[in-house]
Amino acid sequence: MASTFFVQKISADAPFLIGRGKDVDFELKDASVSRHHAKIECRDGHWIFTNLSQTSGTLFDGKNIDEKEICHGDVFLLGLQQIRFSLKQRELSLSHVRSVEDVPAIPLSEDTSVLLRRGTNDDEAGTILHPACPKVLAQAKLEGKRLKLVFIHQRLHKTQYLENHETLKLPWCLLEFRDGNLFVHQKDIGFSLVVKDISVKLSRKEILHDIRFSLSAGKILSIIGMSGQGKSTFLELLAGKVRKASGSILLDGIDYEQGNVRREIAYLPQEPLLRDSLTVLETLRLAARISLPKDYSAEETDARARELLNLLHITELESSRISVLSGGERRRVAIASQLMGAPGLILLDEPLSGLDPLNAKRLCAHLKILAAKGHTVILTTHSYEALQVSDEVLLIHQGKMGFYGTPKDAFRFFNAEDPEGILETLSDNTVNNWIESGLGNAIEEPEVTRSFFPQLLRKNMFFYFFSLLWKQWIRDRGKAFSLLLQPLIIGFLLSQIFSSTSSLWVAAFALVLCANWFALSLSVREIVQEKALLLDEFRKGTSPLSVISAKLIFTASFAMLETFITYALFAENIGVYPTPELLISLWMTVVPASAAGLLLSTFARNPGQANAFLPLIILPQIALSGALVPKDQVTSFAQILSNAIWTSYNQSSLQNVFTGLEPALLDWCIPLGIAFIIYIVVIFALEAMKKAK
Repeated sequence: MASTFFVQKISADAPFLIGRGKDVDFELKDASVSRHHAKIECRDGHWIFTNLSQTSGTLFDGKNIDEKEICHGDVFLLGLQQIRFSLKQRELSLSHVRSVEDVPAIPLSEDTSVLLRRGTNDDEAGTILHPACPKVLAQAKLEGKRLKLVFIHQRLHKTQYLENHETLKLPWCLLEFRDGNLFVHQKDIGFSLVVKDISVKLSRKEILHDIRFSLSAGKILSIIGMSGQGKSTFLELLAGKVRKASGSILLDGIDYEQGNVRREIAYLPQEPLLRDSLTVLETLRLAARISLPKDYSAEETDARARELLNLLHITELESSRISVLSGGERRRVAIASQLMGAPGLILLDEPLSGLDPLNAKRLCAHLKILAAKGHTVILTTHSYEALQVSDEVLLIHQGKMGFYGTPKDAFRFFNAEDPEGILETLSDNTVNNWIESGLGNAIEEPEVTRSFFPQLLRKNMFFYFFSLLWKQWIRDRGKAFSLLLQPLIIGFLLSQIFSSTSSLWVAAFALVLCANWFALSLSVREIVQEKALLLDEFRKGTSPLSVISAKLIFTASFAMLETFITYALFAENIGVYPTPELLISLWMTVVPASAAGLLLSTFARNPGQANAFLPLIILPQIALSGALVPKDQVTSFAQILSNAIWTSYNQSSLQNVFTGLEPALLDWCIPLGIAFIIYIVVIFALEAMKKAK
């Protein structure tokens, strides 16, 4: 049977049959529907609905009909099945809305509860088919005359109540309570979209003005226009990267700015955001941890990943690293990773850019499959192939709407045969011509239903990101080799410099300097080199706390290893051997330095800029550590600065260890406190960066 909210376009070339038989254009497997129940045909530009059933009949507005001209928004009842029609600019489409009787009733009582949970067979009561639904979602039972829903798959149990004849929209299904029975309507994946009078300003310049349209779920919308007209900005607006100046955007009647709704939106920029050192399957596993509930097993995750790889015809690439993939393959992997959580809206910025005609055609075919599965797709393009698979076209010219409708109507409106022909006709009068046509005045709004987005538990990301960092570094053999070669060379040089007669003060300073260099150089590119990817993951709900903690501990641990190798090569020369106090002092050296590197990496715009600013961090550590000039011999201002940097305490604690004295507790605690303060600043900075600007 057609699924809830399924949308199908009707061709005017031949009669369109609806019924229970196999030879119809739209099949309804319901005994109340006749084998050939109704016919739709276009006569002289008018769409005519004809009843063919002699038994069940067809109702419109509560009355039996034989024939009727179809108007926009008409709803017909065929047996027990409701059919809704949408008529826009002479293009007709129907949506099948299941009647209550079509969904099995789940009887409720106050004594027993029904468990709502994820499954693959809806024959069992309470089963929800959506792939991103939790394994155990909620308990449903009667409480007096109300339905009580206790959502148990979150940190704190949340209770919702439904009165008789009330519905509740969840991200994965639609629940309806009627006369003591619960009806679980399996919701399609896609969101309907309503954009009302949207304007966007960037740096006080108005980029978009008065954009308004509606898009049904499961449709493909292509946004066309000249470069620099605001197409990509519109996608960034929907993705939550930029902020609207005015207007509203509704997804299934819900404000798109709600945080939990944003997680149901997938955004792919022109250059896919992927980690080159991971394999395709590892990339999808990471996406699963970000977007799927905590209760997904490893087997379920891999099964879903391989299902998507098969859908996009890249199954043979699952063990390949991202770095060896072609542009088209990278795009398909990026799409698959975004689809792991079955998002309701997919945004693609120039997905066909740089692809050869064959791969462009293949990608368009994949997009059509995604739309057929229920996903709502919006893309920017200049490609004729994309327009061929699109249901609607939005033209943005000079930041304003210049057209909205079907591709066929777009070519007719602009008297063109391809996108290039449309762009050639654009002028200063384009927007006014569209306004004067009156074709874009009406906006079809979906019925607003009460909604609830439970805050679900996600899998722990700290240890997973830690393991990913290990894989990334180890697989880059050149990087791993150079990182291990550094301490060997530096340690060898220091072994040739220091001896039993050397100053332990200077030896401690050399080791502090090495520890700072190792930690800063390791961490200074950790965020900036994948900042766009990280911010996208944070918008989907990944905790910056877990990710930054993993990066801090990993880089500090690696820097600790490098520092210890350096120290081990000249330790015997100065007669200082490893002790717990020595290891603690070294750890308190690398941790604040790693945190400082992450801070610099957070605010840098690119890796080159991060490296350029590195001396601004490390030089004060050298000059004010107290090793070059004792603290009591510098100016008062320099003494204040010296108390604010961690190396002055590292120098003091390590010098005491080298000379056999007990390090002061403050010489360990203050660097740790400085590291914690820097760490908190990084977390808050990334939280601010992920928000729309």
